[in-house]
Amino acid sequence: MKLRSFKNQWVLCFPFLLLIAFSIFTSCSESEDNPGPNNGGSASGLKFFSVGNASDAHGVYPVSSGGYIIAGKTLDEQRIGNDGLLIKLKPSLEQEWTKTYNFVGSVGNQEFQDVVETNDGGFAMAGSYKENTNYYNFLLAKVDKDGNELWNWNYWSSTNDFDDQAYSLEETSSGGFVLSGNCQSCIQVVVTGSDGQISGIKQYKEVDNFKFGVTGGHYSHISQTQDGGYLFHGSISGSSGTNAEDPVTVVYKIDGGGVEQWNRRYKQDDKISATNIGLFVESTSDGGYIILQQRGDVTSNGINTALLLLIKTNSNGDEEWRVPVNEDEISPGLSFEVVQTMDGGFVLAYAESDQSGGFSYISIKKFDSSGQELWKRIHGKDRFNRLAPTDIKLCPDGGFIVTGSDNNGLAVRGIFVLKTNSEGN
Repeated sequence: MKLRSFKNQWVLCFPFLLLIAFSIFTSCSESEDNPGPNNGGSASGLKFFSVGNASDAHGVYPVSSGGYIIAGKTLDEQRIGNDGLLIKLKPSLEQEWTKTYNFVGSVGNQEFQDVVETNDGGFAMAGSYKENTNYYNFLLAKVDKDGNELWNWNYWSSTNDFDDQAYSLEETSSGGFVLSGNCQSCIQVVVTGSDGQISGIKQYKEVDNFKFGVTGGHYSHISQTQDGGYLFHGSISGSSGTNAEDPVTVVYKIDGGGVEQWNRRYKQDDKISATNIGLFVESTSDGGYIILQQRGDVTSNGINTALLLLIKTNSNGDEEWRVPVNEDEISPGLSFEVVQTMDGGFVLAYAESDQSGGFSYISIKKFDSSGQELWKRIHGKDRFNRLAPTDIKLCPDGGFIVTGSDNNGLAVRGIFVLKTNSEGN
């Protein structure tokens, strides 16, 4: 190693180099790879942002007036808790404004897991809230188009549930909101009016004596269906005394009043894995549903990996086809959204690792309506960072916007955003 011949000089310079690196990443900064126009007239390429001492992105949404909104969290100034984070980007991917939110008023934790643009041009965010206790609550907040807070609510199911965290949000056809996430050993669905006031709350705790685990409840995605009902998912654990069907993803279809219409179970294979979880479910243009699952595995040389699986069903939840997304790749998984394109195909973004598992980059894949892979695109591989995509959305120009977190190896987390054209370039 070349530094050994300059050992004394390196020791003296190291504190100053570390200070410089830290100041770069703790200030609100930007960098970009391969910027340039795409077919839609907005910028394409990969950009990086650092907000505060450490930041993570969980959700992204194309804004009707142009640009994008990113939601997540950032470490507060005291470096004790997290503040909610919103970043509004111009179509050029430059920051228009960045705002943090502390609804507690003291040391606590709040973070946004999902964000949507509302009918009035503002934004609503769902996530979790904790105030000086070990108890998490569902969080729903509303801001105007400039990020100014209008209201916030937190929902706590009961004194016995200490892990209430919302992971998915959608504005309903009536102008209210529906949230889903986990509570202690259950999936919780909350329906509100346009002002955030609760109009309905229901918990789903077990299927055939199999209970929802705490980690199994994470990543529950919910959406409103064409008939005014809702579709959501969770993952159950084998608490009924047998592991014969453990673990599996459960998809629920309920009506507008929360009454269950049906549920279906989906499993990758017969291999037992504690990390086999459902990540996403959404209605498709033909009236069916698309499901994304993840199962933990270990490669032959001992590297942890995650196997992603796409499952397509009909309107009754009956399986039509399934296809592995990344069976020949090393991946930490970390994919929480699937988008359907105008031609009926499906696109998702996920983290793929090098052969050593030491760093990860962004992979985007497209499948046609029958599950055949059409193309794969890789972004950010030359940065040797740990890029973790968390959300992807279809843009009005037919391209895609992807966001996620960037661990640069200096223990300072940042945020990336990637805009591509319709071919993933």
